[in-house]
Amino acid sequence: MKDLYKLVITYSSDDPMKYCEITTFIKCSQKVLEKKIMKYYNTKYEYHGKAEAVEVELM
Repeated sequence: MKDLYKLVITYSSDDPMKYCEITTFIKCSQKVLEKKIMKYYNTKYEYHGKAEAVEVELM
């Protein structure tokens, strides 16, 4: 079953000015959601490092 999720991905670095928070919505199964979350934790975003936190909210 596919549900709608709100993801808030937080990236940070040693420089406070490089703090970044991205909000996105995805509609997927729980298995796909788990893969997406791990992707955020394992992949760098632009000049930021890997995700520091991923908040998930079921809509």
